[in-house]
Amino acid sequence: MPQSNNPVSRCTETSEADRIYYRGPLQPRGSPPRVKLDLASDERMVEAPVQRQVTHLYTDGIESVMFARCYTLAELLGEKIRALGERARPDVELVRFAAANRLCIDLSYEDTLIRVEPYSVRRTHDDDVVLYACETDSPSYGRYRTEDIQDVEVTSQPFVPRFANELAALDG
Repeated sequence: MPQSNNPVSRCTETSEADRIYYRGPLQPRGSPPRVKLDLASDERMVEAPVQRQVTHLYTDGIESVMFARCYTLAELLGEKIRALGERARPDVELVRFAAANRLCIDLSYEDTLIRVEPYSVRRTHDDDVVLYACETDSPSYGRYRTEDIQDVEVTSQPFVPRFANELAALDG
């Protein structure tokens, strides 16, 4: 698989994640909006891909006719519905509520139940959103990717912060 020159891209043997930044007419200044792409060569498809001609309507158009393999409309709609389901991941607001009230949370993380003290939620250079927290029975500080968190439950177990609690400070 080709390596990307983008320092924020992520490549594995079967997939690549990257971002495309663009400047549109409605945002002339500031940080440009972005589209995040996750491409996987081993992704299962129900229907065979279809060939579509690449169209380019601008004056600097491509001179040769190009085709790309694409999802069928049914496959595209199915993929969009799956992606919407992923947005229903655990609510970061629950984590913020627990942190502001100094309550531990139970994380279902990568099929393991972990009780943690929540301290911070940040976006990484790779555009991942991560929770920084301490396991209640460990002195170490952990980093949990929110996309790998299956469930969050606020407990009634209070904690005394061992570190600066950025999430609690936001409520202040």
